[in-house]
Amino acid sequence: MKKMSYIVAFFSLLMLFFIFDLQGNFQTYLKYKKYFKVLYLGEKMKNENMVLRNCSDISIQEDLHKAFENIPKANISCLNKSKLIYIGPYYGDHAVATFRCFDDDLVVEYSWTDFQESCSIIVSKKSWNIPEKMTVEHLNSP
Repeated sequence: MKKMSYIVAFFSLLMLFFIFDLQGNFQTYLKYKKYFKVLYLGEKMKNENMVLRNCSDISIQEDLHKAFENIPKANISCLNKSKLIYIGPYYGDHAVATFRCFDDDLVVEYSWTDFQESCSIIVSKKSWNIPEKMTVEHLNSP
């Protein structure tokens, strides 16, 4: 009988730790929900290896007013090898995640924000030396 009460006490203690751990994890999720969302959207695009619907192209011009060559998104084959290069706050209450990959002489960068679940993508040549996080500047903003 004494053995049974120890077993019940042990399992009660385990359940107590489990419940408090779940509560802590849930509070962490609520606190950082916006970051989980942008990571999910970026990883979804990476896993599907295709540009998703809410992603808009950025058109820029090089120095000396040379026209930006439009490189079709159909040529992108490196999305599944994208690496997270930045995650951070975006206009206070929102978050942004930026991913980058390299495909031969091309650089592909895309950023997702949880604001209107919007995305921007740029495909450029490596020789243009486009700075990282250029796509963050071209996202929808609140």
